[in-house]
Amino acid sequence: PDGMLQRLLERHRIKANLIVDPSDDESAADVIERQMAEFDVDLLIMGLYGRSRLQELVLGGVSRQLLNEMPAPILMSH
Repeated sequence: PDGMLQRLLERHRIKANLIVDPSDDESAADVIERQMAEFDVDLLIMGLYGRSRLQELVLGGVSRQLLNEMPAPILMSH
């Protein structure tokens, strides 16, 4: 990540932190949940992209896992 989104948000006076947390033994959703707890996040904002129903069924989905387990509100944009 080059920090482009972080710079865009900061230009609009929105505090943003770029966190790179590579993990081979945790799912993406688990990493996001752990980081949210560590930083005491009030709101998760995330973008979505579409996959076929079969791909979603076979592969699961980060967004689905987060929606099922997230203790904080989530704002999603597709």
